[in-house]
Amino acid sequence: MTLTSAPGRFKQAAGFTLVEILVVMVIIALGSALMSLSLGDTSDSRLRANARALGTFFNRVADEAAVRGHTLRVTAAEGGLKLEDLNLSPNAKDAAPANPTLPELSARVVKLAINGTAMPLETPILFPPGGGGSFTLTLELEGERFEVSRDSLSRLSVRQADS
Repeated sequence: MTLTSAPGRFKQAAGFTLVEILVVMVIIALGSALMSLSLGDTSDSRLRANARALGTFFNRVADEAAVRGHTLRVTAAEGGLKLEDLNLSPNAKDAAPANPTLPELSARVVKLAINGTAMPLETPILFPPGGGGSFTLTLELEGERFEVSRDSLSRLSVRQADS
């Protein structure tokens, strides 16, 4: 005796179709991509942000020196940066604090070169009212390095440093 199915009755197959599986895979891929983007604050991006903040700060210092007509001095200290107006005495009642906000750096300053010559980190960087010399400040964070440079025409650039 042979078993046959009754006419008009079909067995329903168990499982998922190929389209359903592909849709689920696309949803999972999009979710993981969005998650990696939101968690992607790497040391490289933090260092790049520090270098850009420092470049913006130096632009503001140069602008402030031009507006005041005074020479401003930036010194890389152990705890960060120090900004001073050289034309005002520290005891002067009319001494206005330097306006540009000092950036908070998570990176550390590891190298300073002024006019192409390596200098100790404590060497001040001068911003005279009419522009000034060139310098390169190298920042390091978790083994990665970026350079913030100013050329003799007062143009600032930020780039990844050669190791």
